[in-house]
Amino acid sequence: MIGFIVRRLIGIIPTLFFSSLLIYSILLTAPGGPEVRFAQNPKVTTAQIDAFRARWGLDQPIPIQYCRWIGVCNTRTGTKQLADDPVGGLASLFISPQGVPNFLPSGLGGGDNGVLHGDFGYSSTNGQPVVSVIGGRIAATAILGGVALVVWIALALSALGVVLCLLMLVFSPLLGAGRPVRKSRTAAMVPELVGPLAVPCSRHIADGIPRG
Repeated sequence: MIGFIVRRLIGIIPTLFFSSLLIYSILLTAPGGPEVRFAQNPKVTTAQIDAFRARWGLDQPIPIQYCRWIGVCNTRTGTKQLADDPVGGLASLFISPQGVPNFLPSGLGGGDNGVLHGDFGYSSTNGQPVVSVIGGRIAATAILGGVALVVWIALALSALGVVLCLLMLVFSPLLGAGRPVRKSRTAAMVPELVGPLAVPCSRHIADGIPRG
């Protein structure tokens, strides 16, 4: 049993990895970017936009941006260090300030940046942590999702009742040809089980279901 659980957990890793790649690719292909809000502001210079991109790490190659976003690479290794010492700088990307792999939990000396460490960054719009922004809207989202689920279940049960009634209307004459009929308690219960949309159909069937 333990071996099965371990194999399943190991199998989840590639799924999560490719899912994160897909999510990050969608973020990259989205139109615009954090710096697009300065495009129509004549007072913002190109140097200021470049400084903004450097501050948010947007001047780094996309693989490094992804590595930092996911939390495998640290954020202290800058562009200059990578340019001056490509080999050493690239190696230091994966090491936390405590000298251990950055992807390890913070309690074990790993880094504190990236999705692996629960750090979703800061909003480029208001500067607040993304976790706080999500937390402020999760209650409304849960309420909306709960109401939508209830409505969906009600509609699904009603639609199921209509389909069942239509099937019974089609097949009951074929199955009951030449037989006496009687009211069926099961058919009479259909409105209570599948909703009001099935009432007309189920009442019609309840008047004449073939005896078993």
